[in-house]
Amino acid sequence: MDEIALASVQQPEMIVAVENRIKEVFKVIQKSSSAAEQSAFISNELSDQARPFSPE
Repeated sequence: MDEIALASVQQPEMIVAVENRIKEVFKVIQKSSSAAEQSAFISNELSDQARPFSPE
């Protein structure tokens, strides 16, 4: 019975911990997405700048 009571007390704490980890993962995903967008933009810019130097 004590184990059930302890688990009942710990469960909300564990849920909050999982929610916090999910938020951290979401932040990393957002940063990665932003970095990918920036890389794509820079890649396009460099391609545009290199175009005059490439043979047709």
